[in-house]
Amino acid sequence: MPGKSTHKLDAFLPRLGKEPDHKIAAEAGVSRSLVISYRKKHGIEAYAGYKFGADNPPPAARAAAAAGKAPKAKGPRKVSRAAATRASTAFRGRRSALDAYVEMLGKVPDADIAKLADVTPENVRTYRTRRGIAATWPEAGKGRGGRPRGAGAAKARQAAPVAAIFSVAVDVGGTQRTYAIAASNITEGVAIANALVAKRHPGAIVKGLTHVAEFLG
Repeated sequence: MPGKSTHKLDAFLPRLGKEPDHKIAAEAGVSRSLVISYRKKHGIEAYAGYKFGADNPPPAARAAAAAGKAPKAKGPRKVSRAAATRASTAFRGRRSALDAYVEMLGKVPDADIAKLADVTPENVRTYRTRRGIAATWPEAGKGRGGRPRGAGAAKARQAAPVAAIFSVAVDVGGTQRTYAIAASNITEGVAIANALVAKRHPGAIVKGLTHVAEFLG
């Protein structure tokens, strides 16, 4: 009797839906469309991206949930300026690994977000500029030679390190864990979290940071 046929993606079956299709495609040496077809054949949902916690899903997920509950609109309705602004930064087109980090864009350096989302800093910068989000982190106003310029220089002179507590959401082999760290700002917090998690849980994923409180005094 002929043996049971095998598929090139059989070895990647446990990882489907838990990691981006393009990443698995690259490792398996096949096209992304083949990975998607294979995943759907086995009834596996697409990778949802990085989340900040069970009670705080990515913006795309929140938008989808809201859309499913909202009744069908009857006729045109007025849209407030604030809503229009939010809509301008909302996701349009295909999904991206950066969808879960929209709230951090502009506040955290593109390079730091790139490490969390496993993309390049150029990808983050393009994603951010297409949504009209300006860079406002402390180092964003620096020109050549590392010297701040314009409004960025004024902010840099006025900024003073303030110790704060951040909650760190970590995915350890599919198990959600939460830790706390102290840092002067979220940029420093991302670097500290990545270093400490890599030391305690090699291979674990830092899914996001949430500001908890500042130290009093």
